[in-house]
Order: sequence, then C-alpha cells, then structure tokens
Amino acid sequence: MTRKFRSLAKLAACLAIGQVLMPAFTSSLSAGSRDNLATSGAQFLKLGVNARAIAMGEAYSSVADGSDGLYWNPASLARVEGKSLSLMHAVYFQSIFYDYASYAHQLGSLGTFGLGVQYLNAGAIDETDEFGNNAGSFRPQDLAVTFGWAREIREWDSDVPFLFGVSGKFIRSRIIETASTGAFDVGLSYKPVARLRLGLAGQNLGPKLKFKNESDSLPMNIKLGSSYEATPFWTIAADLNVPRDNDLNAAFGTEYRLSAGGESQIAGRLGYQTRSAADLSDGISSVSAGVGYGWGPYDVDFAWAPFGDLGNTYRISFSGKF
Repeated sequence: MTRKFRSLAKLAACLAIGQVLMPAFTSSLSAGSRDNLATSGAQFLKLGVNARAIAMGEAYSSVADGSDGLYWNPASLARVEGKSLSLMHAVYFQSIFYDYASYAHQLGSLGTFGLGVQYLNAGAIDETDEFGNNAGSFRPQDLAVTFGWAREIREWDSDVPFLFGVSGKFIRSRIIETASTGAFDVGLSYKPVARLRLGLAGQNLGPKLKFKNESDSLPMNIKLGSSYEATPFWTIAADLNVPRDNDLNAAFGTEYRLSAGGESQIAGRLGYQTRSAADLSDGISSVSAGVGYGWGPYDVDFAWAPFGDLGNTYRISFSGKF
C-alpha cells in the first residue's frame, strides 16, 4: 500500500469518527454544566471499572490493555493477545455494591471481540405512600451488557498502527418502574512514539432511557486521553472528559511497579480527579490510591476512593491473560 493511500485511509477514518463524535462533542459542550449535574439517567454507567483504573484517578482511556478496556475505550481491546478476563467487586456506602466482569478473545485478522457486564445493586429502600405510611420496600438495580470489537489497522501504516474499536450495549434500569435502551461506544487509539499512547472515545451514545411517565438522557461523555511510560516501570496518564451532564473535567494518574522476584511485581498507584474536587465538599475526595500484585499473566488489584461525607469506596479486581 502506498504512503499516499495510507494517508488518505487515515484521513477518511478520522473523518468518519469525527462525524460520529462531533455531534456528541457539541451537545456535551452546550449541555455540560453544573446546572445539568446528575440530570442524566443510568448514572451507574459513570462508575468506573477495574481497581487499577480507579486507583489511577480513572485516567485510563489510553492505558487499558485488557478486557476491561471495553469500558474505557473499545479500541484498547485490540491490545489483547490471546484471551483476557477481568473481574471486579466494589463496595460502596449504605450496602450498595457494584460488580463488573469482562472477557476478550483475539481472533487473528478478524480482530478482538469482547463481552462485558456491569451490575449495580442499591439494596433495599423503604417505600411510603402519600400519607407517609410504610408501603414495603424496593430494590433499585441497574444492568448493562456490552459487546465490542476492535482491530489494529496496520493497512494505514505498517509501522505505527491505529487501533479502532466499537461496542454496543443493552442498558436496563429499575427503580420502581423498569426502563431499558441501547447505546454504543466508539474509540481510537494511537501510539505515535514508543512510550506515548493517545486515546479518543465516545461513551454512552444513544437514545434516552424511557420510563412510564418520563425519559432520561444517557450520561454521554467524550474522553481524550494520553499516557507516557517515563521508564519501563513508571507510567503517567491524563484524561480530559467532556460530559453531557457536568463541567469539562480532567483526571490524572500514575503507577510505579517494582520487581518482587521472578515474574512477580508490586505496583503502587495514585490518582486525582477535578470532577470529584468540584462535586464533593471534602477535598480529599478528589484523590484515589491503590496497590497491585502481579505474577506472570495474573494480577490482583485494590483501590480506595473516598466519596465525601458518604464515606469510602473500595474495589478489588482480578485480571488474567491466557
């Protein structure tokens, strides 16, 4: 393939992605403000997955390299070699728990296919009638099932491939009534030099979540990320978010890994989010931290992220590559 044709192919692909993301970007800029805080439905879609990502402040759209990348940037699935599995359990305040599981399988020139499931259970909430009398209880629950595909596009450049990914998701939300809808994510990732990665993703692009008497927009977000390997053991990352229902915000994270002998490694992580600093009164709520232990293709990670006056949240995750 000639260099001229490669350049035209890159331009055409970027224009196609731009046609998809530009309306969402424009909508996010026009609607995104603190006046629209939490006006979207299906807020659980904004809860990040993977303890490593949370500990790094959710600056992860260009860092992800496993099946959980399906959540952050579907293009990152193309980094999976063979098979990848990721499991996460998160403990929130007031008996709320949040689980995530994902699996990805690389199928040669066909690309990598991934499946992810998010589930949030808010526990039992007392229900009252119009007179304030106890009318039992209900259990709000949210579910999203995502199927994605990604592939290296080496035809554009044999030396520095683009990664392209897309995913579709089924979303179901139950408070007292139940509503469901569909949405999709689309993403690109590019590595212009050896230690630098760039990522661009559009998340939760789709129609409103319709209940019986009302409908809510999805928490659409445009994410631009970068990460740099300062050394083989030290990674620095940053993400810029343009959400539909909040101000533009940024996330920063870092990870440092130490050899623990043989194929084992220990990792320490720190993160910071400007979104949390603005939304929660407690300044420490913008900070997150975590540790990880890896042996061979397996990793166990833990993350701590405070949530203002509501308390702390904890995530533990396991991931493996086969």
